[in-house]
Amino acid sequence: MFKWTAFPFIRISFFLSLGIILYDFHEGIWSGLPWPQIAVMFLLALVIPFWLGKPMLKGVIYLLLMVYMGGLMAMLADESAVTGHYSSFERVEGFAGVVISDQTERDHYHRYEVAISMVAQPDFLSRAHGKVFLYVKKAPDAGSHLQYGDVVAVDKNFFPVSGPKNPHEFDYRAYLKKQKIYAHAFADHSEIRKIGHEAPNSLLAQALRIRTYARQKIADWIPQQRERAILTALILGVKDYLDEDTTSAYAAAGAMHVLAVSGLHVGIVVMILSVIFQKWKETRWGNVVFTIGSVAIIWLYALVTGFTPSVMRASTMFTVIIVSSAFKQRANIYNSLGLAAFVLILYNPYVIYAVGFQLSFAAVIGIVVLHPRLYRLLDFSGRVPDYIWSITCVSIAAQVATFPLALHYFHQFPTYFLVSNLIVIPAAFLMLGGGISMLLIGSILPALGGLLGVVLQGFSWVVNELILGIKWLPYPIFDWLYFDPLDTIFTYLIMSFLVLAIWKYSYHYMVLACLVAMTLTVWLHVKSFEQGNQKRMVFYEIDGVTAIDLINGKEAVLLTDDFSEANRELIAFQVNPNRLASGLPKVDDSWQLMSNSEWVEVHSCFDLIEWDGVRVILMKHMEDYQLTHPLEADVIYFKDPQTISHEGLLPGMVLLGTGFNYYDTRSAKDKFGSMKIEARSLSQDGFLELDLNQTRPFSQRNNQLATISE
Repeated sequence: MFKWTAFPFIRISFFLSLGIILYDFHEGIWSGLPWPQIAVMFLLALVIPFWLGKPMLKGVIYLLLMVYMGGLMAMLADESAVTGHYSSFERVEGFAGVVISDQTERDHYHRYEVAISMVAQPDFLSRAHGKVFLYVKKAPDAGSHLQYGDVVAVDKNFFPVSGPKNPHEFDYRAYLKKQKIYAHAFADHSEIRKIGHEAPNSLLAQALRIRTYARQKIADWIPQQRERAILTALILGVKDYLDEDTTSAYAAAGAMHVLAVSGLHVGIVVMILSVIFQKWKETRWGNVVFTIGSVAIIWLYALVTGFTPSVMRASTMFTVIIVSSAFKQRANIYNSLGLAAFVLILYNPYVIYAVGFQLSFAAVIGIVVLHPRLYRLLDFSGRVPDYIWSITCVSIAAQVATFPLALHYFHQFPTYFLVSNLIVIPAAFLMLGGGISMLLIGSILPALGGLLGVVLQGFSWVVNELILGIKWLPYPIFDWLYFDPLDTIFTYLIMSFLVLAIWKYSYHYMVLACLVAMTLTVWLHVKSFEQGNQKRMVFYEIDGVTAIDLINGKEAVLLTDDFSEANRELIAFQVNPNRLASGLPKVDDSWQLMSNSEWVEVHSCFDLIEWDGVRVILMKHMEDYQLTHPLEADVIYFKDPQTISHEGLLPGMVLLGTGFNYYDTRSAKDKFGSMKIEARSLSQDGFLELDLNQTRPFSQRNNQLATISE
């Protein structure tokens, strides 16, 4: 029988996570409570159970307390609400702070994380706190880069990170908020002054120096760019140098976990340490040295590779296992996972939203639960066949456990993940072990390090070619697969109940699995029905491009004024998330230029779109034209200030395109506001969606266009 009492840290971590999630949806439950009331609630929650005789009631009260504590931790993690945070200051002209991260490469900038200590306003300096991303423009004559611990003064204001401007677009602002970053600043080297050096953490400073040294040595001994990028990502967790072709090839092959330092890499480090110190472990003091040394090396590796959630999870779990083994105790793998989650949540409550955190825990749980049962299905006598079967079982278990999350976040499923993992798992062991050996030996004997680099580069080239070759196989990947949060939850429930039904030979769990499967089926049919009956017009926010989706059921046409090669990828990136979530085809398969579309009438000073009773006018210019009577439409769209006109218009709404800057937008909104006409800005307010099933066209019109004369 399954007993919750055997897994305390799983219970605690689960209910803390539930509280964090509830805070995001109903933060008023926590933020409205004064500290004395909070203290009384905690005291009552701790004291009342002693007066209650029923253990179950005590357990429920304590678990509710965990939920409340989770929400409280999330509230305290929101630094923007704390007095003195930089986001509360207005008219900031500059700021000072200390660099608290390593350098990250971007196309045109170097990015740093800066902890602000002071903000400059027109007449005085004010103390402040909080973290920002500082983007420093690359320049050939820029001199040395910023280092961890550099105290800098920046003669530039920071500004809030923009939220998503198009439907179902990735919310970068929410993503950064989970990392306690609420703003960013862009500056040239001439606008930045180094005024000191104060490393906040000497241990982290030393780890980053090791990381910088290792990056430089890899660059010296691995001259080929692709192989250097792969090894830098695999050994150090630095993915700045990976090109798009390599990344997409590894993703399509289901081998991206090799490029993101994770539990696999920490496990390899532990295996290497176990082999090296095998003899030491057989003696009492040798076992103590092995335990202390292994734990120290594991956490140093975690520190050097950037403390990613997956590495911290693996480091915590392996630490528990190694320490338990030292005391001749068998570690419970589920409690080890729960303890790892608990430590990470204490460190950063919002880590539960990190994709790496979720995938890492799901993969380990899948391997622990499914691998032994799959492995016992077949018995191979030879070592090589048995090894291949074991890796295959690991791949299947991890893939089964993570595919709902992968579909939710990445919308694709690799077809040949079994083949790729047979290559990359043993290859990762050799490449990581070889890379660490190259760095350690090369630091003493540089010539030998260079020789190992040549061997490692050749081996990496072979592995990369094999992975890249998978994309030439038929149907290497299934993409355009959409899983919303409910789809993901239902799928995990079905899988969990099925595993329990088989594990416990329980009819009741099988019934539960069937009930959830029926619920999921109903939910999918409801979504399909809604998508089949949708009728919408969506105006997208795309810099310099007019893009309007005409959506009818599960068909759509994107009307655009520019679908050149230069803008095609940008348009697809902005439009496809909404297409995918709405059950529609990709942009590449359903678009029309406005000049050639059956839905567009081209006139001298404007283009007219009439679709399903909606009239949209795209203004060009009115300098040499005069209206004989008012120009009437549901939406009148001005792409830039040169096309704007205020006279003779009767729109239900005015839409301002991306060509309007902040001041042009404010002026236009004020002008149309005085005319009692609603004006919306794509740049400031984001996309505009007209749901024709909910709201019919804005204006009452006579269905006749104005006559225009020169």
